[in-house]
Amino acid sequence: MTGPGYDGHTFWDSEAYVLPVLTYIQPQAAANALRWRHSTLDLAKERAATLGLRGAAFPWRTIRGQECSGYWPAGTAAFHMNADIAAAVARYRSVTGDETLETEVGLELLVETARLWISLGHHDLDGVWHIAGVTGPDEYTAIVNDNVFTNLAAAHNLRSAAEAAERHPRRARDLGITLEEVAPGATRLAQSTFRTTPTCACINKARGSPGCHPGTSRRPATSTRCCYTRRTSTCTAVR
Repeated sequence: MTGPGYDGHTFWDSEAYVLPVLTYIQPQAAANALRWRHSTLDLAKERAATLGLRGAAFPWRTIRGQECSGYWPAGTAAFHMNADIAAAVARYRSVTGDETLETEVGLELLVETARLWISLGHHDLDGVWHIAGVTGPDEYTAIVNDNVFTNLAAAHNLRSAAEAAERHPRRARDLGITLEEVAPGATRLAQSTFRTTPTCACINKARGSPGCHPGTSRRPATSTRCCYTRRTSTCTAVR
């Protein structure tokens, strides 16, 4: 759940880095951690409502469900937290084949996290779906538009929610979920625009950010290598 460096706080690192390992070697521990997340769902829904959004907005840093970070860009705007939790739910089922967790808590987690993306994103005049004003995993570059990690993770979140609702239609009805509500969002987010640079054919980490930093070798057009900009100033970690 956490470590001594985090003073008892739980970050997105738990679902993104710790739970993948536990899912393979101690799946029950991973299931328990996800049940704990679900126990904080009401607080996450309250937080989303406070921000004027639908669904749930899980906190970037927490101990018992409330946001414990007072730093706006790195905390409140790190909405990818939702998709990290959703990915952990989907991974657990894929690896273990256990449907119980998904039925009891997973489906609700997937759908409430997915609802956030529908209310957070928007279409441009060309019909392309965008998510603006977020902080991705690079917490030193806060408040960007169309962060690649966030967009792709959100699309996965929406697809996972739609597929889970289809697997458990009775439970979905009990939760007031319809496939029409969730499924179209996955398609819209999948159409997000990711720009490449002419010099190395890599994907920028966010719309409007520089591409490859000096020294990056050229890559063929089929490359999927992601390039990150070099930090040009000294930053102090918020954590």
